[in-house]
Amino acid sequence: MYHLGRVLYLQGKVKDAEALIKDSIQILEIYMNSSNLTDAVNTRRKILHTMEVSKGWDSLETVIAAEKLALILVSAGGQGNLMEAKQLLQSCLDSRTKILPDDNIQVAANMLHMARVELLLCNQTRGNISESTAVIDNAKHLLGNAIRIARQALDKLIKQGANNKSHQLSKTDAYTERTSLLILLQALNALSQLEVTKTELHEPAEKETPSYSEAEKALLDCISAFKQYAIQRSLYNFGDIKGEYVTCLKHLSALLSKSNSNGLKQSSSRRPSLQEVLNEIKRLEGVSSSVSNKKP
Repeated sequence: MYHLGRVLYLQGKVKDAEALIKDSIQILEIYMNSSNLTDAVNTRRKILHTMEVSKGWDSLETVIAAEKLALILVSAGGQGNLMEAKQLLQSCLDSRTKILPDDNIQVAANMLHMARVELLLCNQTRGNISESTAVIDNAKHLLGNAIRIARQALDKLIKQGANNKSHQLSKTDAYTERTSLLILLQALNALSQLEVTKTELHEPAEKETPSYSEAEKALLDCISAFKQYAIQRSLYNFGDIKGEYVTCLKHLSALLSKSNSNGLKQSSSRRPSLQEVLNEIKRLEGVSSSVSNKKP
């Protein structure tokens, strides 16, 4: 259905093509939602093979097909699937850096996906500290670059909007701005989880309390980014943005609970109290719930 849709699109039959492609996507989603990942993987493999033959790896369509296969493999789990996903995502990154500018937000998203796979692989190699450390270091490097690119994209778009007389961005730029902020928040959240994993990997000597200061710092940066970009640019009401922010707050509340129970001192002047974080979570989830319960 997908391939037929592509043929119809090339023939100029856009509406018929769109209907077929949407149906093919829905079937894939059904496979995934019903945990029928084997069929989803096989379908994605066929799509990727066709794109490789017809377009080659110099096409973003091939890259996107490979990335979608990689993400389904991640969902399927297992070291073999994760290793294949890692290789596919590396090929995607290699192609994107050739096709797109180095600071394109797609490059940052690709790096974020790769870092998440590395963290999953790390959980399977904890018996080998040196191997796990290497995986963590690579993931941290990827996240650092993803965060840098996302910040640069946001700052560039904010400046662009400020220079515009109407202070408005085009639909494409507005979408890029929202995507960049989401990637920034996700990368900072992932960085925090990486720092927790790193701390727990190198367990301290007996009677010593593990410090999660680096993990806290990443989450505080996540909160600052939300305030700086989401509130300034009125992006805070988007469900994905707000959801990622709430996830950040929940991670922070868990770390603060550990710190409080261990009697640790405040690690940063920016650090809110546990009660402040819990109140903010309650407020945001209450707002989200009341909005979703409203009748149309």
